[in-house]
Amino acid sequence: MIGESPWLEGERELRRRNWPDPYAHALTRGHAASHALTSSSEERDDDVRLVYRALLMTAIMLVPLAPARAFAADVRSGNEVRITSNQAINDDLYLTGNTVDVEGPVNGDVVVFGGTVNLLGPVAGDVIAAGGTTVVAGPVRGSVRVAGGDVTVRSRVTHDVLVAAGTVTLQPQASVGRDALLGAGNATVTAPVARNLIARANELTLASHVGGNVQAEVGTLHLAPGATIDGNLDYTSGQQAQIDPGATVRGQIQHRQPEAPSQPSPVETIWLVLLGWLRALVGLFVFGLLFVLPFRHFSRQTIRTLATAPWESLGIGFGVLAGVPVAAFFIFILGLIVGGWWIAMMLVALYAIAVVLGYVVASIFTGYALLTRVGRSEISIVLALLSGLEILLLLGLVPVVGLVVGLAATTFGLGALALTAYRVNRTERGASAT
Repeated sequence: MIGESPWLEGERELRRRNWPDPYAHALTRGHAASHALTSSSEERDDDVRLVYRALLMTAIMLVPLAPARAFAADVRSGNEVRITSNQAINDDLYLTGNTVDVEGPVNGDVVVFGGTVNLLGPVAGDVIAAGGTTVVAGPVRGSVRVAGGDVTVRSRVTHDVLVAAGTVTLQPQASVGRDALLGAGNATVTAPVARNLIARANELTLASHVGGNVQAEVGTLHLAPGATIDGNLDYTSGQQAQIDPGATVRGQIQHRQPEAPSQPSPVETIWLVLLGWLRALVGLFVFGLLFVLPFRHFSRQTIRTLATAPWESLGIGFGVLAGVPVAAFFIFILGLIVGGWWIAMMLVALYAIAVVLGYVVASIFTGYALLTRVGRSEISIVLALLSGLEILLLLGLVPVVGLVVGLAATTFGLGALALTAYRVNRTERGASAT
């Protein structure tokens, strides 16, 4: 025997709690009078299959974004990680550790995270690093991209150098084959740059050749002896650049004063707030239509779940909201070791969709409750969606209160989605077992 449908249980619970008849009717209408939602298992199954297919197609579309070489890589971690000079790595190399030393050649890319990172051997691909102190002393045939506290480059880089750090130093024995892009507190460039130098720093010192233009947004700019710019110098600073004798700019020099930040007028502020609210309303409304129209019956059952099991939905929603990011993090770390780290990226993408969908579900529920209270008996789910979004987004404009309301709405809706999917799956398993 198949147990009583959870949808029938939900309707009985609505009556027990004395929900207004128009509200209960609004939650269950959508068929002809002779076919109630609670008895329409075939159409409900179709909705669930559509949901599963949509999620599957989303996952399939994300698969091509995963690089093929992510499936085979040399991954090492520990407190101290060292690749000696007699070790040749013929693959991409992923390293994490407190101290990381790479002395041997790497015939691939190097991705490293550590407290102290020393890249001393040649690298055939790109270097991506993040560390407290990072030194790139081996030649790199690709590009170097580093974020850290103190970054030093003292070798030839065939392509670009991109650095964001507290202190950046490109030493004289280094060279940049294309562009150098620097963001730092203090940046010193004594290595030749074949093309352009783009920098944003508190202090920038240039004492080398730049084959193209220099664009800088700085507190102070110093062109030391030996600095040669073949192109233009375009810098934004509150002070005049210090150009020493022996420094040359072959192109034009343009000095721009930093613009003072402008404060919008009260009218402009109100207009920007209203414009942002309207954009959020349109975007979420369209997203909601993509849920309620193709999956009309499943969306109604989700609203019913939220109405009859609000606290259960809240608990499950909190678990999903907090648990999925943690799971994705561990899957990413495990994927770096055994392969398949891109699965975590797919999980994060699906999680983001589910979070927005949870907010939409709570909006529909809010719209139904509001329209029922004002005496409407025939309520379209689309009207409920629009009304609920307007209410929640208006509350979202209130400082602190808006954040709490938005988080609560997302949590309730996310839990209702998960609980509805579980109940439908349980009913299908029970039907197949008989």
